[in-house]
Amino acid sequence: MGNQGEEVLMAAYKSSNFTGGCLEIRLFYVRIASCAVDVVSDHLILRHLRREMGVSLEINGCRIPASITVSITLRRDRVDKGSSEITYVSTDNVRVSGPVEFEVHEEKEELILCGSLERVEGT
Repeated sequence: MGNQGEEVLMAAYKSSNFTGGCLEIRLFYVRIASCAVDVVSDHLILRHLRREMGVSLEINGCRIPASITVSITLRRDRVDKGSSEITYVSTDNVRVSGPVEFEVHEEKEELILCGSLERVEGT
């Protein structure tokens, strides 16, 4: 995750015990098709952005205060020159108790995609 300063800061917060209703993500991947696979980055940056008040975010057992924007590194996992596809992956354990927005950037801060994550209750 991010730089060393961020890791030290996050380690200062105790792990919380989430109770039911949380979304747990154990694998996050991005597959990009139709790209020039010879000139791709070795990693992408996934940033967890805004959260609603009261929404908890925990990464690898460390609770993240709502005032902090945290980043996770997505490492290059697979390059398929035949189909011009590349896959980036992170196995960091992410838990959220409500909706959270995210963005994926290249090293040069170029936005690749954005979205939101939220657990949907079964009917």
